[in-house]
Amino acid sequence: MTKETLDFKALDKEFNKFIYRSIGSGHSVTSILQYMSGERVIKVVESQRFLRAFGDYCPHVPVESIPFLLGLNLGVAKDISGIDVRGPVADWIEKQRVLREEAGGQAYNRG
Repeated sequence: MTKETLDFKALDKEFNKFIYRSIGSGHSVTSILQYMSGERVIKVVESQRFLRAFGDYCPHVPVESIPFLLGLNLGVAKDISGIDVRGPVADWIEKQRVLREEAGGQAYNRG
């Protein structure tokens, strides 16, 4: 993390440029946040294909950290866009937290 204050308006502008160039017109941080908080993301992060790819391309990042990373992304996206992040992904993250606590810190529901 950083001790510096982030300029979320400047970040929003830069992210929107990046998204426009990468995905196309009509998309923004807001539309990405709406997708990130939706049910389709859960199907992706629980799929064996994603988990294999994640393990192959990010071997230094524990698979068990996926719920935390998604929560971090949602929090930052909320700070940038101002949109509420409640929804299926936030509910899934909370469910993973409860499962992890019940299992003594090791759970990650993989589908």
